[in-house]
Formats: sequence, structure tokens, C-alpha cells
Amino acid sequence: MPKRPTSQPAAPQPASHGSNSSEFQIDLQGLIKLLAKHLYAEADVFVREMLQNAHDSVKRRRELQGEGAPEGVIRVKIDWEAATISFTDNGAGMTEQEVKEYLSTIGRSGTEAFRQNLVQKGRQADVTVIGQFGIGLLSAFIVADRVVVETLSWQSGNPAWRWESSGEKTYDLTPGEREVPGSTVTLYINDNYRDMLLPEELRRAIRKYADFLPVSIYLNDDEAPANAVNAPWHKHYDNPKEEVLEMAIFVAKRFPDNPLATIPIHLKDPKVDGVLYVSDNRVPDINTSGFVDVYQSRMFVMEANREMLPIWAKFVRGIIDSPALTLTAARDAVQQDAIQKEIKEQLGQEVIKHLTQFSKDDPIRFQRLCDWHHYHMKGMALKDDKFFRAVADLIPFETNQGPMSLSAYFEEAKRQGQSETDLLYFDERGSATQFYMLCEARGLLVVDASQVFEDDFLEQYGKLHPEIKLRQLNIGESNVIFEALNPEDQIEFRQLEQEFTRGMPDRRSIAKAVRFKPESIPALSVLSAAAKNRQKLKQAGDNVALPEEVRKLVKDVLQGEQSVPVTLYLNADNPTVQQLAKMSQSEDKIDACMAIYNNSIMLINQVLTASNAEVMFKSFSRVIDRMITQTDRTQKLEGQITQLKLRLDEKEQELRTQAAAQNSSQTEHISCFVAMPFDKPLQPLLAALKMVLEDKPYGWEVIRADDSLLGLTISANVEAHIARSHCYLADISDKNPNVFLEIGAMGHYKGRPLIYLCREDAQEEIAADLKGILYHPYTQWNREQPDIEALAQQLRSELGRRTDLDSLKNAGQKTFLSADVLVRYDQCNQGLANIISQNYKTVEAFLAASLEDIADALNLTRNADKGAIEDAQDFLKRHFGLGG
Repeated sequence: MPKRPTSQPAAPQPASHGSNSSEFQIDLQGLIKLLAKHLYAEADVFVREMLQNAHDSVKRRRELQGEGAPEGVIRVKIDWEAATISFTDNGAGMTEQEVKEYLSTIGRSGTEAFRQNLVQKGRQADVTVIGQFGIGLLSAFIVADRVVVETLSWQSGNPAWRWESSGEKTYDLTPGEREVPGSTVTLYINDNYRDMLLPEELRRAIRKYADFLPVSIYLNDDEAPANAVNAPWHKHYDNPKEEVLEMAIFVAKRFPDNPLATIPIHLKDPKVDGVLYVSDNRVPDINTSGFVDVYQSRMFVMEANREMLPIWAKFVRGIIDSPALTLTAARDAVQQDAIQKEIKEQLGQEVIKHLTQFSKDDPIRFQRLCDWHHYHMKGMALKDDKFFRAVADLIPFETNQGPMSLSAYFEEAKRQGQSETDLLYFDERGSATQFYMLCEARGLLVVDASQVFEDDFLEQYGKLHPEIKLRQLNIGESNVIFEALNPEDQIEFRQLEQEFTRGMPDRRSIAKAVRFKPESIPALSVLSAAAKNRQKLKQAGDNVALPEEVRKLVKDVLQGEQSVPVTLYLNADNPTVQQLAKMSQSEDKIDACMAIYNNSIMLINQVLTASNAEVMFKSFSRVIDRMITQTDRTQKLEGQITQLKLRLDEKEQELRTQAAAQNSSQTEHISCFVAMPFDKPLQPLLAALKMVLEDKPYGWEVIRADDSLLGLTISANVEAHIARSHCYLADISDKNPNVFLEIGAMGHYKGRPLIYLCREDAQEEIAADLKGILYHPYTQWNREQPDIEALAQQLRSELGRRTDLDSLKNAGQKTFLSADVLVRYDQCNQGLANIISQNYKTVEAFLAASLEDIADALNLTRNADKGAIEDAQDFLKRHFGLGG
């Protein structure tokens, strides 16, 4: 088919009579490429436009053909050799007329025509299409020298067509060879943009622009789609908590920061879906702003839009998708019209609503959020009156009883009997320790408003609630913290006030005697008005939002200040201050006064100026000199203490020796000492050992170090147990140091068997090849429901292989009377069994005693108990094979 131009220059038309107007003359040569390169900011935007056209074609076919339409698929293929990228869809395709109208007419959009048809049918809400301006194909000419479209309409009877253009004023339209409905757009990539032929680059662009497009997009021969298809807000959730969790996971994967709070967004009018979150990215800059990534009908528009959130939402990030937004022609920005402003307002309301509910549902995490963003939340509340009213009662402040909101402060103050209208606070940074002590002593609740913006926040809160009276403690309100002295006491402390005032480095400082609690504190320093101004200057010098020259000027001014003026409040109820007031002038008194002053300065964490540092250095040096002069006396006292300690040690050793001698003889029954940690998880092992060794054929007593104390100390108790025992067991699974110390003590008794036990899960660390030689393994039990019987059976088998235990079994020793054995075989209850075993150590002694003697010894009066004693005797005789 011969090449035929379809666009002709407009012929000049004669102007109407009496008019000077004329028509524009347009030269299309190069205009298409010029529009493409200057309309779109990023080269890869052609991916968005090609995928959008394919998506709309799929949606159009599904709407027109109905249930017979196939599942929509888009395939993107790269041909490196031919330098082409093709976009293929199985959508509606185009007829010859549609090709001429929509591909060859700039500004005419097939999607827009289809959308208007949907509007007329009332189906716009059911079918989402994206295209708007009819210029998307222009984007191909950013990266391509030539574009070829092969298309076949889904309507039968229409032939395939091939459209080709190099971005000039003409195009070619010829019959095509496509056999299945749909379209393929092939871009012949310019050498300057060959990087787009790299699969990773193209995959990145697909994810960037079309990750949530509701049509699967396949790259090359991939079996899995390159796009995610659905975001969390596209799904249905039966449980709101499940939605928040999935959105939080999504945010954590997509963004570099972690969400402190996650806010699902589902607005109806205008329609907006997405997710907002409070970021953990803390930037101390009041000029920063919150931002969101913007999508329209699942297609990416732009990232980090800073105009969609209220100015106060500086700590909020997220993603929104709204078909209602008005985009620019390039569709890479949002027009700031009435719809945008309405969405901005509603997003702010959603954030406030969520924060309000969050403060009630999870106050601990809300506190963390406010701590993280207190700078922005409190700062912006002062700038935005609406935001202030919303959060004024939610944002927590530090108090001497922990963080709490201002509404909670008044509730707690009322509960403690404090005034319901007084808000006590201080704003000296670094003074929390001393003001907390002062208020705790008086039973007062106080707010720490020393952080930036906080004192202004409280003032604004007071204006919002006129009934509230703000009472600032660090201005010396005598009726709250400091109690003035009566005239007689003033005379008593006047001399001391003058002595303190003369010693302080800044001549503007004064000392004043008052009374305050607690009495243990001798003095407190409170910043003067000049010192507070200095503190504010320092905050300004540290504020990175201020210009560098301003911050440098502030720092220069601060360096010129050699000292800080304070008011030193002396506590007239403190014994040290009372004693100083009565002392005559001396160097010791001067040093004591300066030490009190220094401590008060350090208590408020005050800036250490050069003058203060010099005074402190001299004062501490004098104290050190006096300490050195007392060295001889101290050494003599220490010598006396050492001699006394030696005597006590000798007496302790003597008592230990006596206890060891008293308890060194072995028991008349076989005793087995078990070295093992005292921690609770090992109790099943001890129970299993008792089940084996205290029962037949052994009849031995199992002892652990924490059993009844025999000596004066724990170490003496262990030594006595080891000395009295006939054999030893040691659990070495956890390499417990106490166990190995006990093993060392066992080494003194060479002829007594020593058996090591080790859990199988610890054998690799202990040396698995020594299993059965150095130690006997046992299986770790289920911690929830340990099977003691199974563990006992395993230990019974392991110990049965020890020939050195056979000699002990045949040694003719008496049989240990175990309460556990009586209970295990249902011979009596635990209480009676314990009484029997405590009074009769061996079965033989129990059998030798008469029923009357046992009843008297155990103080038993009931016939049932006597019957139980008889039953127990009969059982033990038969069980252990004793007697006739």
C-alpha cells in the first residue's frame, strides 16, 4: 500500500470583513518529538504510558465483550539485537477508523471516548480506565526513533492493521498480519537509551509505574508477573487489626523507615484508598513536611508529594490512590484544585482521628510516638489552631509521676487532692531532678515543660481553658515550693546568706534562706531571668534551622558570658545549714559553703562556665588537701578493722572445722550426693533420680546441696553433705561453675564412685565420642509436660551398667526410708509420708518400732492414721524384702 499522508497543513482562510484575526499555521515536522521531550520529565515514562494504554484496552474489551472476554494479560519483550521493546495486550484492539482517530490525532483519546460512554451508561464506577489526554503515545518518542503498532479489533469482520511512525508529520497505515485480537506496540530504541533494553531497568520501571495495575504484566519469558497486581488496600479484611498488620508489613518493605503507627485510608467522597503511617524518621527541622506517593487508578503518578498532607503532618508518610485527582498533561503531578484541597483536609482528619483512638487503645506506644515527634507535634500545634485543639489533651508531657497527657494530669491531681485548676510546671532544662524531689516531698504533681515549644504550648493551653491557672515553679513561688522565714529566723540566717553570696562566682547571684522539703537537701539553685535568656540563646545557637551566621553570632555572645547568675535557696530546716549558720567564719566553713553551692549547680545540670569551673576546682582542691591530712588517721582505723576481721575469720574457720568434724561420719544408709544447678528446668532430672535410687533395688538417699543445712554457711553445708555421702552424681550439661566446684570437693574421697550425666543436646559441646565412657547421656525432656517415668527408665538403664555401684548395693547398709516411695505406691498421703521420713531415716528403724511408739513419736491419735502406719510397715517389709 503506497505511503499516504493523513495530516495536511491547514489552508489559509480569508479573514472576515473588518477583522484582523488569522489562524495559526502549524508545521508538524519535528513537533511530535519536541512535545514528547518537553512534556515528560523522565525518560522511562513511556513504560507507564504503554502499560496504561494496554490496561485500558483490556478493560475496554472486558466491558464490550462481556463474559466471553479472556483474562487480561500484558507481555513486555526485549530484543537486544534489534534494539526493540514491545508491549502486547489481548485487549479490544482497534479498527481502521479507531487507528486514524486515536493514534493519528494528537489530543484525541480512545479511553476518554470510552469513559464518556461509560458515564452515559452509568457504569463509570464499575470500570476503571486511566488514559485522559490522548497524548500518551508521544512519550514513546522520548526513547524511540520509530514506533510500530500492530492491532486487530475483537469485533469479527475487521482486518488487522499496522501503523508506523517516526515522529514526523506523516505515518504509514497498512494491512497487518496479527491473528488474535489485541495490540502490540513496538519501540525501536534510540542508541542514547539502550539502558532501557536491560531487563533489570525495565523491570524496575514496571514496578515503579504499574506495580498495582490489576492486570498481570510479564517480562520476557518470566513465569511470574513483574508487578504485584494488588496492594493491601485492594483486599477485603474481616478483622481491622489484620488490615493494619498487613499494611504495616507493606510499609516496612516499601519505605526505608519503620511505622510507629499505621493508618488505613478509605475515603468515599472524593474516593481515596491507601495507607498513611507515622514515620520513625526524626528530623529536627520545623521546615520539613510530610509526603505521600500518589497513584491514580492504580497507576503511579509521583512520589513524595508534599502538598497532599496538612502542614502540621510533618511526621506522616504514605501512599494514596485516587481517581478523583486532577493531573497535569504529563500525568506526573497533581493540580492543586478544590478536589486536592478536600482530600488534603480529609487526610488530616483521618490522621487526627487515628491518633485520638491510638492514644486510648495503646497509650504506651502513643507515648513513644509523641516522644519521637514531640518537636513537630508540639511545634506545629502552636502554628495550626485546629490541630492544637485536636491534640492538646492527647500529647503527653513528662511529670514526676511519669508521662501523662494534660487531661490525665488534672485527673491525677484531683485524685491526689491537688487543686483542679492549678497546672504546676517548670521550664528550666536540666532541672527535672531537683524539681521532682521538691514536688515529691510535698506530694505535688508537676509538669516538666523544659523541651522546646513546651512552655508556649502550656500558655496556649491556658488560653484554650481560661479556668486553668498556670503556676511556674522555677520563679520562686514561696507558697508552692519555698516557704518564707519569719522575721526572727531571717535575722538568724542573714549572716550566712551574705557569706554564700560573697562566695558565688557571679556577682549577680544571691543567696536566700527559706524552708522547703525535703529537709535532706541543704540548698537549691534556680536560674535567674538573665540565666534563662542565656539558655534560650544556647537553644537558638543549636537550632540548625537558623542561618549559620545567626548561630555563629549567638555562640560568640555566649562565649562572652563568663558566669551564670542564680538564686541560691538555703534550706533553713536542713541540719547542715543550721550548723553552718551557728559556726564562726573559717576556711572549713567557706569550703563547706562552696561545696553546697557546687552541688546545687550540678543538680540542675547547669552550663559549666569558666568562672564556675574555677570556683569548683579551687573548692575541691582544698577538700582534697584536707582529705590527705587525714590519711594517717584513716590508715590507723583501717588497721584496727583489719585486725578485727582477721579475728572474725579465725573464729569462722574454727566453727567450720567443728561443724565439718561433727558431720563428717557417713550415714548408716547409702547416700548419693547430686551436683546440679538449682534452676527450675532441672527439677525433672532430680525427680527421676529419686525415682530410681530411692526405690528398690537401691534404697539410697538422693541429696542436693540445697537440702537441709548441716553447717553454718552454704559452703560448709556442701562440704558436710559430700563428706557424709557414699557416691556422687554430677550433671555437666550446662558446664555450671558451682557444679565443677562441687566435683572438685568430691575429689578428696577417691574410693567413692563419681558418675557424670549429660543431656544429649549438650554432648557436642562436651565431646560426643566420650559418651558412655566419661559420662552417661540422657534425653532432654519436654519442658511443658516432662515424662519423669521415661527419664527414670533411661537413667535406670544407664546406672545399671555401673559395676562400681554393685558393691554399694551389697554393702549391707540400711535402707533409706523415702517419702516419695510411700506416696508413689499409694501407701499414704504426702503429709503423713513426710512425717514418717522425717522421724525415721531408715526402713529398718521404722519396722523395729512398735505401732504405739510410732503413734506417740508422730503425735497421731486417729485410728485411720494408725492403720495407715501399719499398712506402710507391711508394704516396706514386702517391697524391700526385709524381715521374715
